[in-house]
Amino acid sequence: MSSMLTAVILSQPHEGPFPVITKINDTVFRINYKGQPTTINVDRLKPAFIEATEPQGQRNAEESEPQPGPSNANPDTSHIPRKSTKAVRFAT
Repeated sequence: MSSMLTAVILSQPHEGPFPVITKINDTVFRINYKGQPTTINVDRLKPAFIEATEPQGQRNAEESEPQPGPSNANPDTSHIPRKSTKAVRFAT
């Protein structure tokens, strides 16, 4: 949610994320703002993109299993990329 107060330099312009309780209509949402249900216009909201996390038990099981390494420990050094130098000519 954007802060409507006078912004101090180097302060974050948004607070949150806050969970949406209900969508009242296309432009108004009811959110849980600091423990209180608050009605907010969509103009004051910004979407939050949160990564999904795995349950703790699955993550520990995957980390404990040894990962197979590459069969060739030395990387292929036969192909060395070269810098392309193209001449630029201007009409005079």
